[in-house]
Parts: sequence; structure tokens; C-alpha cells
Amino acid sequence: MSNIHFNNALEKCEQEKFQEAILLFEKSITITPDHTESWYNKGLVYLKLENYPKAISDFDKALSFSTLNPDILSQRAVAKHLNNNHREALEDFDTAQNLEPQNPYRYSSRAYVKSILGDLKSAIEDYKKALELDPEDAIAWNNLGLLEEKLGYQKEAKQKFEKADEIADKGKTFEKPSIDQIVKDYEERQKNIQESLAMQKPVLDNNEQKGIKSYWNIIKKVFTDKKTSQDFFSFVKNFGRK
Repeated sequence: MSNIHFNNALEKCEQEKFQEAILLFEKSITITPDHTESWYNKGLVYLKLENYPKAISDFDKALSFSTLNPDILSQRAVAKHLNNNHREALEDFDTAQNLEPQNPYRYSSRAYVKSILGDLKSAIEDYKKALELDPEDAIAWNNLGLLEEKLGYQKEAKQKFEKADEIADKGKTFEKPSIDQIVKDYEERQKNIQESLAMQKPVLDNNEQKGIKSYWNIIKKVFTDKKTSQDFFSFVKNFGRK
């Protein structure tokens, strides 16, 4: 019964009927209180609705059942940042990055919050690491250029902007994935998450082995992959080039 409510809630999310989705997630949780995916996806809905305290609360609950899940940590960090808790957001991004040290988007998201806190040099290092891992990330090139520009490195910044425009012109960013690609990406991410968790802890309990499985999760996550870069751009909208 819990899965029925959960799946129906995901359908409501896709239809952008968010209040109905929340009620269905709550029904799912009533039946199965430790259903990580219901808590997590309900948090995503509240994040979408800009109710950041409730989003944080739901992500807290999801993490109580899946303590080392980098995606949940990353989304909680986004909610904390948008709720003006930048230092707490940075702590979550640090943990997510430690869990997935080869994920370029962990560095990019952490770099953004570091720049908000004024730690521009460290933010630049994170963007450089992100680009070392993924040289085709136009957003990271752009944001790196913005930080270099702020520090007075105009020539270097210009080069970064040109690289970002070159990649964007190729159409390698801002693409909405097909359903087949979503499934493929999900399966690959689950494998990577499990490998990352295995490196962190030799023995995991059942809750920590749970994956996050939903179309809504993959489409709406902000700091996870390049295919959701529209959300990322919304997040960094205050950083405009001169």
C-alpha cells in the first residue's frame, strides 16, 4: 500500500500537483515511517515550493534512515543555503564531496557556497577540480571565470567565458534526458553511491543500502548532474557577468 501512495505521489509531482503529492507522501509515511524515499521526495517538493524549513526537516528525517547518502545531503545543503544557513550548507556539501570524491558536481556545488561565504580562492580550487573531472561543464567554466574576474584576473576570466560559450554552443549542456537515459543514469548512480558508501563504511545496515529511486529525484535534483543545469543556473542567477 505504501508503494501505491508513493508512486501516485511521484505522478502528482510530474503533473506539478505538489500539494496533492505532499498528502500522498504523508500517507506513504504513515504506513511505512522509515520509507526514506517518501521523506526525501517530500523534501524535494517543499524545496520546489520554497518552504525551506520543511524541506530541511524532511531531509533530516530521510538522512536518519540513510545517513551517508550524498544526494540527500546535497539537497539538504541547497535548502540550508536558500534558508540563509550558508555555513551549515557548506558542512553538508563537504560530507557529500567526501562520499563522492570523483563526482565533479560535488566540487561545483561546494564552490558556489564557498564563494557566497567569501572564500573565493578555495572556491576557485573546487571549480578547477570539477573541471579536471569534467572538462565539458560549461557552468563550472562560467562560474570559474566570474570568480577570476572578481579577483582581477581579467585575461584568465575571458578565457573561461569563451570556453563556457564554446561548450554551450555545442549543445552539450541544458538537455532534458529521455526516460531511457533517466533509467540508465539512475542505475549508474546507484552503483556509484553503493561503491562510495562501501569505501566509507565496511558494513552497512539495511537502511544505508537503500537507494533513491524516482523520476522526480533525477529530474529535480539541483547539484547532482549536468542534465539539471537549468536548476543550477536558477541557483546562481545573482552571479552575472560584467
